Amino acid sequence: MSSKAKKEDGVIQWSVLIILVAVVMALWLLTIWLVCGNEIPGKGAFGDAFGATNTLFSGLAAALFFFAIFMQRQDLAFTKKMLADSAEAQQQSADSHTESLKELKKQNAHMLQQNAVMRTQNRLAKLQAEIDIVSSLSENVDSISADGLPDGFKRNPGALKRALFQRLYQLKSNVENLDA
Repeated sequence: MSSKAKKEDGVIQWSVLIILVAVVMALWLLTIWLVCGNEIPGKGAFGDAFGATNTLFSGLAAALFFFAIFMQRQDLAFTKKMLADSAEAQQQSADSHTESLKELKKQNAHMLQQNAVMRTQNRLAKLQAEIDIVSSLSENVDSISADGLPDGFKRNPGALKRALFQRLYQLKSNVENLDA
């Protein structure tokens, strides 16, 4: 509620209170005039006029009672409106949270899928590098000096070539398995 609307409500409330008090005071003064008339005939009648003071305070109490009821109704209406607004805001927040959660789940699934693709690509790149090395070695197996080879390969240079070709075959079958 804006400050202008609050100010207007305050003016209305005070106006109602002042009108109620003015009506009660007017009725009290009318009572004194009716009891006493234009002149004061005696002290008894004058004292009876002050008995109307009781009426004044009773009337003021009733006016304040009705004013309190009026104020309470306004406060209850305002509270009801604020609760409805609050419930609507909470519902919007819950809907927004649900949408966010759905989007996060989609993003998570997409990231898991990308992670699996990247792992496969990484494994494929490693296998391809090993294939390139083994292919290069198998093509140049005749030019490799026997000094750097293990003892079994020094005695039988054909075994090295067979071992390289077997490893090349294994690597190619691993790549084919990845593609499938």
